[in-house]
Amino acid sequence: MPPGGIHAGPNVSKTQGASNNNPDLFLCAQPSQINSLHVTGGTVPPIPPVPPILKAVIKVSPASLNFVTGGSGSVTITNTPASLQTANNIAALIPGTSNITVQTNTCPNKLAIGASCTITFTSNTAEGSTNIAIKGNNSNQVQTQITVTETPVAILRVCHYGRTECYFLFFRWQWRWFIGSLS
Repeated sequence: MPPGGIHAGPNVSKTQGASNNNPDLFLCAQPSQINSLHVTGGTVPPIPPVPPILKAVIKVSPASLNFVTGGSGSVTITNTPASLQTANNIAALIPGTSNITVQTNTCPNKLAIGASCTITFTSNTAEGSTNIAIKGNNSNQVQTQITVTETPVAILRVCHYGRTECYFLFFRWQWRWFIGSLS
């Protein structure tokens, strides 16, 4: 750009015809001085840098969890040393179709860098593999996969040698038992 700027134009020319796009020198127009372009040079202010969005970086362990109906299982959430701030309001995001619930959450409102807390889950209904998201309102989102299985039952048949009477013992996961007999 010239040092004094640009103070003219634009020049507008009509073409010579429908099939000829060359300008017709007799049909040119130029705006008056007051309606002309007036462009002067200057410095463009620098664009300020965008500050990085700081996020707390959390991790979960274990990545998958199994427990039986009526039981519970826990995961540990750690605000890693890579975090630049506390992880705030950590919670589990359970799908609406799931019967899994949070039994306890020991995570404080602000989990310090390097600190850990636990979330304990429970369910009274068997459920296949369910992805549960865990995140804070200023952190990354991590996943844990939870599977809830039916309470196993073991049946033990005890018979006396030479007798027709047998006993059946039913053991449940919580060591509840029942004795029955057949005669």
